[in-house]
Amino acid sequence: MASLHPFLLPLLFLLINPFSARITLAQLSDELVETVCSRTNEHDFCVPALLSDARSSTADLPTLAQVTIDLVVANATDTLSHISSLISTSTDPVLKSYLNDCLTQYQGMTIETDKATKDLESKRYSTIKIDMATIGYAALECETRFEKEPARVSPITTRNENIIGIEQIGEVISDLLGGSS
Repeated sequence: MASLHPFLLPLLFLLINPFSARITLAQLSDELVETVCSRTNEHDFCVPALLSDARSSTADLPTLAQVTIDLVVANATDTLSHISSLISTSTDPVLKSYLNDCLTQYQGMTIETDKATKDLESKRYSTIKIDMATIGYAALECETRFEKEPARVSPITTRNENIIGIEQIGEVISDLLGGSS
């Protein structure tokens, strides 16, 4: 009788024993979230952002892309309401003007998220990256508007930073979906 190679016996045991070496879907998703977040500029922002959506615990890359798009939608929608409220209560005409510019930028984000969703459904992953970059650029444009003369302190800096962070996650996922790294 032929003898088993010494490395095959432990492997055979792992395959036969149903309680050993189980890798759960949640562990794979955690690894996927870590893979994505390790490629962003803001790892400490990325992990909790993705894990804030329950779908991330069992997500594949396309699902994580949808989670990211949905996070942009939720943040942009909330920020639109916040900007509208700030406009209605502000007495500073310069600040109102800057906020109106931001309102326009954030309205444009909703168009881009619709495009990103359609691109995801059509598996146009490189186009998703462009959609997400456009969203990040809009948030950046909104934020830098407050730095122009006459300068004002932006009341929505954190919200703009959140959008930029989320869109960067979307760009990384788009790259991974498209096979680039």
